[in-house]
Amino acid sequence: IGMDTGDILQIIPYTILAHDTSESLMHHLSHLAPPALLDTLEKLDNGQIQAKVQDDSLATYANKINKTDAKINWQQPAKIIDCQIRGYYPWPIAYTEFENQVIKIHQARLLKGQKSSAPPGTILNFLEDEVHIAALDDILAISVWQFPNMKKMSLKDWQNGHQHMLPLGSLLS
Repeated sequence: IGMDTGDILQIIPYTILAHDTSESLMHHLSHLAPPALLDTLEKLDNGQIQAKVQDDSLATYANKINKTDAKINWQQPAKIIDCQIRGYYPWPIAYTEFENQVIKIHQARLLKGQKSSAPPGTILNFLEDEVHIAALDDILAISVWQFPNMKKMSLKDWQNGHQHMLPLGSLLS
């Protein structure tokens, strides 16, 4: 006996969307699960389901998530960083560091196909509602972040009250 090693009774497919976070995914699955469970139990009771043995060779083990796992490594592809930001929201929340301060990244999007020759982690542009940062390949656009001892806020709101901090240096770690 092991963790999640029992037979499979039914598979309900679900497509994870490009903007899903772990929070939105949990919400979608929590609405999908109850009717799927009732349907499975009904089919099981009526003899309409045949249990299928799982292929253990396809199983993987996921370590417990720690806060340090959420630190962004800008030397990675932007797609990986985008998945990290969405996957670690709302906990532990992806973060980067600037001048020994932790900056939490709550929302971002991948600017696929937009490249930069700047070193990964370089802040490229401050626009009205997002900041563009170079990753290993493409560019990431951050729209909601949080500085220490501050609430999370959109980049637009942050810029309204923190003009004195712009351009915020040139490199994140």
